[in-house]
Amino acid sequence: MNNKRVLVIDDSKTQLVSLQMSLQKYGYDVITAGNGMEGVNRAFRDAPDIVVSDVMMPELNGYQVCRLLKNNKETSDIPIILLTSMDQPQD
Repeated sequence: MNNKRVLVIDDSKTQLVSLQMSLQKYGYDVITAGNGMEGVNRAFRDAPDIVVSDVMMPELNGYQVCRLLKNNKETSDIPIILLTSMDQPQD
């Protein structure tokens, strides 16, 4: 078992389940959150080893989540991967 804890933040239930199943298949302990604010709260409470977050979400978007976590001493060292389905260069 890997025992690494991954926090997945996405407002799409389909994406959450898909990522959760894929990561669990490789032995990761997966925590999920359905929006940015919930994700930030889960990160503060559960101290994941890494965060995987969608960019476009209600309440807080992925960039805001990243900024909040990186500006907090307790979560600033957690790596963050941002996912997006946007396909324009300016996105």
